[in-house]
Amino acid sequence: MMDSSSRVDVGLKELGLELVPVAKPVAEYVLAKQLGDLVYVSGQGPIKGGKPVYVGQARGAITAKEGYDAGQICILNELAAVKEAEMIVCVAPDLIGRE
Repeated sequence: MMDSSSRVDVGLKELGLELVPVAKPVAEYVLAKQLGDLVYVSGQGPIKGGKPVYVGQARGAITAKEGYDAGQICILNELAAVKEAEMIVCVAPDLIGRE
């Protein structure tokens, strides 16, 4: 049986997309935090390789297509942050009481 993380990776691969490593925050904030059944994500922009890919407003400084591409990059960065947060949440309880 495939876990949810693997299903997401397979679905993204079928779409020709992949998650990249999560970029380090550029300020003092947490990229993703789980509270109950929800995961809150912050600070995700259209960043690849630690650098902004697009800057500006769609139909202003960038085209509508570039705005779409920027949104896709943001969502992939958010998914990567959630995936990283889930891995930490899943592992931490198993480590309690270990030396």
